[in-house]
Order: sequence, then structure tokens, then C-alpha cells
Amino acid sequence: MAIVTDTVSVQRFAMGLFGVQVGTVTMAQVDKQIDRTSLGATLNSYYASAFGAQTTAAVAATLVANLGITGAGVANAVAYVTAKLNATAPAARGEEIASIINMFSGMTNDAVYGAAAQTWNANVDAAAAYAGAANVAFGSVIQQSLTSGMDVLFGSSLADQFNADLTAGGNTLQSGDRLDGGAGNDTLHAILGTNGDQFSITAKTSNIEKVIVQAQALAADTGDNNVAGMGESVYGLQGWYGENMATNNVVKVDAGRMSGVNNWENNNSRADLFVEDVRIADNQITKDVTITMRETDPGNVDFAVYFDQNSLRNASASTSQINLQVMDTRAVVDGKAPLLNSPYGGFKFTATDSKGTSTVVTLQSDAIDAAQTYTQLVAAFQAAADKQFGAGVVTVSLGSDFTVTDTTTAQSVTGKEVVIKTSSAYSFTTPAGSGWVAAGVVPANSGLHTNFSQGSTTNTDPVTSTIILDDVGRGSTGGDLVVGGLSVGETSTSKGVQRFDITVQDNSKLQTINSTNNTLREVSIVNGTTTRVNNAYNDNVKDAGNLTVTGEATNNIDNVIANGNNQLPGLDSISHSVWGFTDVKLIDASTFKGKLDLDAVLSARVTDKYMTLNDASPAAPAADNVAFTYNLGTNDDKFALDIDASNLNSAGTTTREDFVLSINGGAGKDTITADILNGGTEDGSAAWYTNSKLNANLSIDGGAGDD
Repeated sequence: MAIVTDTVSVQRFAMGLFGVQVGTVTMAQVDKQIDRTSLGATLNSYYASAFGAQTTAAVAATLVANLGITGAGVANAVAYVTAKLNATAPAARGEEIASIINMFSGMTNDAVYGAAAQTWNANVDAAAAYAGAANVAFGSVIQQSLTSGMDVLFGSSLADQFNADLTAGGNTLQSGDRLDGGAGNDTLHAILGTNGDQFSITAKTSNIEKVIVQAQALAADTGDNNVAGMGESVYGLQGWYGENMATNNVVKVDAGRMSGVNNWENNNSRADLFVEDVRIADNQITKDVTITMRETDPGNVDFAVYFDQNSLRNASASTSQINLQVMDTRAVVDGKAPLLNSPYGGFKFTATDSKGTSTVVTLQSDAIDAAQTYTQLVAAFQAAADKQFGAGVVTVSLGSDFTVTDTTTAQSVTGKEVVIKTSSAYSFTTPAGSGWVAAGVVPANSGLHTNFSQGSTTNTDPVTSTIILDDVGRGSTGGDLVVGGLSVGETSTSKGVQRFDITVQDNSKLQTINSTNNTLREVSIVNGTTTRVNNAYNDNVKDAGNLTVTGEATNNIDNVIANGNNQLPGLDSISHSVWGFTDVKLIDASTFKGKLDLDAVLSARVTDKYMTLNDASPAAPAADNVAFTYNLGTNDDKFALDIDASNLNSAGTTTREDFVLSINGGAGKDTITADILNGGTEDGSAAWYTNSKLNANLSIDGGAGDD
């Protein structure tokens, strides 16, 4: 049992009666009073001054509520505390409250009060570790502030927030800082300018689940928003745009030692923010980390997140199955049940678990033996599989038809396969000794057919990032978003992220959205929750935020040059250009309720990125075709697509039938523009035109509405 110190006793008393955890200022005053008198006398004096005029029943109700007791246990608890206080002299009731709380803290295994006692003890532990100056409600977010020196801070079992603001000397998030959030869902909120030094800030954090960064400016206040000069803040890059691709005089913080972060948020920045060397836990995949771009300023205020290449991981699911065939062909010829005289009551095979341990398994039962139809056989095998492996591990279902010949009549008869399948947990094989197990005898005149085969498939998801866009550009046009890999092509051709799952909260306007090294293939866009109210120029519809991604912004104002329009590492002159999306084969916004305004290009690189030009089978040329699909939402949307003519051109002696385009407007009054680039002559003689006409591979459907 934990030792109860004066600090713990004071925190328990304050939490139980006052509902607060005591800050350092109050604790120092209480300690002085304890030193002058005693702990008991001090608690008695606080009770008398704050609660002496209240009835014991009222005090009991307050204590029981603050202890977190609810439901059926409340009445008995209030009655107990009231009785104890009534039996105690008024001058000693502070000590009695402490005694009651101590008893309650030990009731963690009680059937009625155990859960409340466990939660209470966790809150007490957090209060005992609380280092804030002010008294705050216990169980609330505990805030700690970093200093300009080296900070070593520990969180509690509750939700902690570590604040790293700017000081006159620069950043308070420094290389020597060590932060441990402990249990709970913890946050680091850092405002970053520049420290003026040419080294990376390598703060070490653990158990902090969310990092919010506000990138302010350089030392000379040269941000990238519309009201500042050229410059940028860089979070996590060592030397970009130089030998190791870095700018000089920028904020540089390496995230490689920041473990356990599940959400990287760029919030209210006025300068570019780069997060570099993002790493995930061994049991995570890339999509488990959320990238949030929230309320960044108008202008070329960019956000780039670069994962450690080893942290670019996807999910894969493998299935293993055995296909069973059994039929009484003579019975089927006679119009009777397909399993009428089947003597088979089970099937033997080998199951190998994820650790490589193999076990010979026989799924056998009276129900399998008694089954007369394939539906009955499926149900019987499913019950046997659940008993052997546990419910939900193995599924048994009807498979494909199979046709065999009855040996007596030579008639063709058709049955149904029974498929025994598992996903990931096991792999099934049928080595020598596997097969149907007979529980009965075979009739003298029968036509029994049996067979089995095994197979496996592996489905691999694309490497995916989870992205939230919320009021990017703050009512105007913001910058670029790049999420990809740390290796950006200078020394390798390493890939980035293949799919973005984007949730749009409040209206957001970006210039470009890309991954590194032209890796992005698929984009899903849905709506999230909105919070912004209307302004004079922009309407905000509840939970139907708009999204605009239309490429590099041009500035038509005389004598004005756009600030800080940097081509971010991992991009090139095509992906950082006049198109919002580059070489993406799927944009799915079919459920999107806000308004879309998107520009995209399918450049000459599409052929190498997606297509296999040599058909595997001359009889099936469409087997390797690639679908380029763009599904707009339910509102009045705009979509412009430029297609390089090489994607429609001839390839050797065959036509380019590999490319299949579909644009679907959905509901609303949509404006859809498709343009063929670099097509040469427009008299119908160009190869791309001939082949596109022959293959009829371009489809645009405006859908419902006046398009």
C-alpha cells in the first residue's frame, strides 16, 4: 500500500471537500500551518472555517459526489458519512473526513465502490504529482510550461498539456528538454520561431499523443503569410535546400526522438512548417497517425510532414481456404438430396498459426455426417470450426458450382463447393494424410464423388495517411500540403504515401496536395464537423465545409510578388505547379456535401507510374487496364482535368487501351473541364485521337443537376 504523506493527505482532503487539487502556492501555505501545529489540527481548522456552518448531511453529499460515487451506492455512502460526522465532535471533523477518505481509498476491490475508488486513487496520484502554481479542479487537464532552459517534466495519469511558448530569448522547446506525458491523452503545444543556431532541436518526448505546432517567423519576422517578407520556419529539417536539402536560419527540430505521437497538428501558423523523421510504433501503420492542418494563414504557408521510411507501413490481410467437394451423384440423378448416402462425417487438414506452429485438425461431428444438403453441411462445418478455433476465426460458406459425371448413368450433375476460410490467424494446408473422414459405410450401389483443393490470397492496402483540413487559409487561399517519406529523391527513388484519407472540417483552400516523389495514387474526401461562423464573403454550412485545391496561386496585383512560394522537398516542377493534384488515379468525394473546386493533371509520367503496356494474354487485353476515376460530391462542384496525350497514344503496334477515364459529377450544378495536352494537330489524324476514338475510353457523366 502506498505511504500516505502530508502532501497526499492534503490533496485528498482538498479534492474530497473542495473538488480541487492544490497548487504549489497553496500547498506551501498549508505546509507552514502543519509545521506550526499538526496535520490533524490543520485539517480541522479548514473544515471548521469552510464547512462548520453546513449540516453534516450536506457535507456528506459533497464528499460522496467528489469521491465519484454514483448509482446505487450513493444513498448508503451519504448515510455512512453523515453518521460518522454526527458521532464526531465538530472540532475534530476535519480529521474524520481524512479517515473516511483513507478508508475509501482502500476499497478498490469492493463490488459497489471499487471502480470509483480506483479512479479516485488515480486522481490522487495525479494531484500529488501536480506542479502547477494554481489550484485547479482535479481530473482536469494539467498544464505545465517549458522554460528557456533545460526542462525535465513528467505528466500524470490524466490529460496533461505541455506549453512551449516563445520568450524574449527564443523558443522554449529546446534540445535538452525531456518530456514524459505518462498515462492519459497528453498534448505538447509549441510556438516556434527561430533559435538562430545551426543545429536541430532534438527534444525527447514520450507518451505525448498530440503535438500542436504554431510556426511564427524567422528572427527578422519574415513569415510566409501575406503581410510579411520572404522566409519560413522549418520543424524538423537539417539543412534543407543546402547539401542536405535545408534552409538556413530556420527553426529546425528533429522529431525522431518524439515517440508515441499519434497526431501532428499545424495550428494557426504564419510560416512554413516541416515535420521531419516522424516515426511510428512497431504495432502501428502509417494511417494511425493523423496529420492536421488547421487555421493556417492566407498565403504560401505550407505544411510538410516527412515520415521515416521505415514508418511507411500498410495493412495487409491474407486468407487461406480449403474448397471441399462431395456429392452422391446417383441420388442427384434420381432427384434426391445431394448428400443422401454420403458416409463422410469430417475433414482432416493442417492449420499453422502465426507463430509457425502446425496442428493436424479434424473437423468432425454427427451433424456433418447427417447433413443432406449443402446448406446443412455448411452449418455443421461452421459449428465444428467454431468449437475448434473459437467463434469468428474461421468462416464456412457455399462456394462455386462444380460439375461431375455420374459413373453409372454418365449424366452430368452439379453440386456446390463448401469453402473453409480463415484470415491471417492461420494458414490451411492439405499435406499427405489429409482428406475426407468417413463415419459410415458406402452403399453397394452409389456414386460418391469427393475432391478438395486449397488456396490463399493476400490483399494489401496502399500506404495511407489520415489527414484533417480545417479552415486552411482562414477564408482565403493557403499554401501547400505534402505528406510523404523522409527520402525525397536526392539520393534515391524511395516512395512516399500512396493514399490520402482527407476529412474537411471548416472551409479550406489549398494550392497543392502531394506526396513525395509523385507517389500519391488515391484520394478520399469526406466532410467532418464545422465550427466556423459566416463572414462577409464566405458562407459556412454546418458539417458541409468546402474544399478548394486549384494549384499554384498566381498574383495579378500590380507590383506585388507572392511571398515564400517554395517548391517543397519531394516535389518537382510538375507537382508544384498550376494543378492541385498530380497523377492521381482516384479522387473519391462521392459523399462530400460541401462545394469542391479541384484541378488535376495526368502528366506524361502516368504511363510509367501505372501501366503495363505488354498484355499478359492477347485474348484478354483489358486485364491490366488502369481506371482513372473522379467522383465529385453532392453540391455544385468544379473539376478541371488536364490529360497528357501520351496517355492515349499508341504503344508499338498496339493501341493504348490500358487507359480508362471516368469523371462522375454526382448531384448539383457541376462544371467539368477536360483538356488533352500536347496533342499536336487537331484534325483527327493524331495517334492519340485515333486510339482514343477506337477504344472509347473517356467517359464524363455530369450526373444529376444543371451541369
